Amino acid sequence: MLLILGKTCSGKDAFAKELDKLGYKPVISRTTRKKRNKEDNKYIFVSKEQAEREKNQSIAYTEIGDNVYYVLEEDLDGKDYYIIDYKGFLKLEESFPNTDFDIVYLTADEETRKERFIKRGGTIEQFCKRNIAEKEQFKDFIAITQSTDLENHNIRFLTFLDNNFENNFENFTKEVDNTLTWFENIGVIIDFMIEKDHLSVNSDRKIRVYYTENNEEKVRYVSKGNFARILQHDNEGFRYVLDDILGNRNIFEILSKS
Repeated sequence: MLLILGKTCSGKDAFAKELDKLGYKPVISRTTRKKRNKEDNKYIFVSKEQAEREKNQSIAYTEIGDNVYYVLEEDLDGKDYYIIDYKGFLKLEESFPNTDFDIVYLTADEETRKERFIKRGGTIEQFCKRNIAEKEQFKDFIAITQSTDLENHNIRFLTFLDNNFENNFENFTKEVDNTLTWFENIGVIIDFMIEKDHLSVNSDRKIRVYYTENNEEKVRYVSKGNFARILQHDNEGFRYVLDDILGNRNIFEILSKS
């Protein structure tokens, strides 16, 4: 599933509209916040009482300011993307430990986001309250993306977009869509290589990879999505391995016959 992360007014909705044009289906979160206007249909609006009743069955339950946001498992069925905050992502990952996630993180500077927030009817006080909470949680997210800890999360694809200007998301969205298609194709190939014992997996279906640390060869196990991300950055090495296994045969020809 594709997850869209970003602080308030960073462009998440604009990006989501372009995904909708390509046929992507959104997860509709539940929230206790009030509707901004009649056209505000991007959430299932619930009372605080209903949210409290559903809390134990909820996934990605998170509080932002005075409001809560969450989904039930049924809300995820058949959906392609989810606008979510960092805390929600951690809870979603915890609920689905064998699922790989793709992430688009949208950024914009504070002044730009504040101007957008006020233009859509918010107040400076509301923005500041939300911004303080988001600063804290996204600090942790940025720290993960800049460290080796990323490998401990089931993140298959991660990309950033600086949205300080009113971007036309059309080209960016197509690039993301093409990349996700690449990952889907690579996933089919990885499954084939596991089936034919060209890749070793443990009982959790995580793939064994070798790496060097302090001139010493070591072993670790990564999710299929993490392995695909490794291949994305070492495409030449992967092609060499694949050619060695397959010779001149076409992988998709072999898959169609298997």
